[in-house]
Amino acid sequence: MTNVKFKIMSIVMAVLLISQGTYYYTSFNKKASELESYKTQLEQSQTKLELTQNHLDQKQIQLDIIQEDKAVLVNKIDELESIEYRIISTEKAESSRIQGYTLLEEHLIDVDQDSVDERVELYSDVEVTDDGVYCWDDGQRWLLLVRDEDQVYVLFDDYVQLGRLELLLYEFYESGEVNITTIQIMSAGLFIKDYALDTENAHFVERIVLDKRNIMNISDL
Repeated sequence: MTNVKFKIMSIVMAVLLISQGTYYYTSFNKKASELESYKTQLEQSQTKLELTQNHLDQKQIQLDIIQEDKAVLVNKIDELESIEYRIISTEKAESSRIQGYTLLEEHLIDVDQDSVDERVELYSDVEVTDDGVYCWDDGQRWLLLVRDEDQVYVLFDDYVQLGRLELLLYEFYESGEVNITTIQIMSAGLFIKDYALDTENAHFVERIVLDKRNIMNISDL
């Protein structure tokens, strides 16, 4: 009888051990499966993180480009706002305006593009001898006019000390627009001004291109 009980107990213990082993095996496999799942999720999260980071890097690059473009635009705006402009309207042509002046240059050119030439005239109050010699003084008054029938635009009317005024005219190929540039060269200064006709508003716009003061001009005047 004792042997029968022992065998029964042995069988029960064996069944319990097998069941427990199966439980641990199943539990281990479940945990291993969960671990692999977590690892896969972690890898996917890492991939998403890298993609997001790449996207952010691209956005940062775009932002940097925008900031650079903005800085360029701000500099251009500041540069344009620092430029001085002057509006020059027409006035009635009077012979007294050029009294005492000597005509140095005269150009016929269609400034307002109306198929009729205007007259660009550069004067100075320099005296000229009978044999055509200019008696330049330490300073002269200079006058630059654009004559349009009985109206004139007075582009320049000023005294130039120890220097001279040079005149440049040029035309843009595509638009046909005519610009006039003066170069005021002095022993202690250098000034360049540009003049363009606003045909819509019928006035010239003077723009200061270069303004150098308190200098010593070491070139020949």
